[in-house]
Amino acid sequence: MILDNNVNSNEAIRVSQYNCEEISFDQESNRNLSSHYWYALYTRRHHEGIVVNILKAREIETYLPVLEERRRWTYRTKVLRVPLFPNYVFARFDKERRLDVVSAKGVIQIVGTPYGPSPIPDTQIEAVQIMIESKLKKDPYSFLVKGMRVRVKRGPLKGQEGVLLHKGNIYRFVVCLPVLGQSIGVEINASALEAI
Repeated sequence: MILDNNVNSNEAIRVSQYNCEEISFDQESNRNLSSHYWYALYTRRHHEGIVVNILKAREIETYLPVLEERRRWTYRTKVLRVPLFPNYVFARFDKERRLDVVSAKGVIQIVGTPYGPSPIPDTQIEAVQIMIESKLKKDPYSFLVKGMRVRVKRGPLKGQEGVLLHKGNIYRFVVCLPVLGQSIGVEINASALEAI
């Protein structure tokens, strides 16, 4: 783990309040002595734990943030540990180990651009680790930006597509009717939305 045990709670709160758009990646400041970088690995469904075990056996540092979630069935309730980001595992490695990573069972690809894998700054991984270790209530959210096209994942509007608007502290899901020159919006919890 890359967290310093001397991090105080004020620093933890400051790190966890970063806006994703405000964090820039500076390879020199992110460079470890061994020049290993964090990358996100896109995995097959329900293969996150398998990927972590294989990469650990290959001596590659991994991080799989998990949440405890209560699942209720008709006859019982159980607390399950589920990935914070389904289908994603973080791994820290240098370019020479890339083949060891992508050849692991369950790994589909290293997340990146057409020009290659995209490294993730240590500060972003640390922020996730601090938030996961905190006792605060946690919910994963899609990266949403005002004006973005979104789809509702659950609730009475499940499957509907529209535009995300932000008014104060409230998200609004808006469906546009261009033929009429009108639209309708409802308040919605951001966790119920996904980017299209």
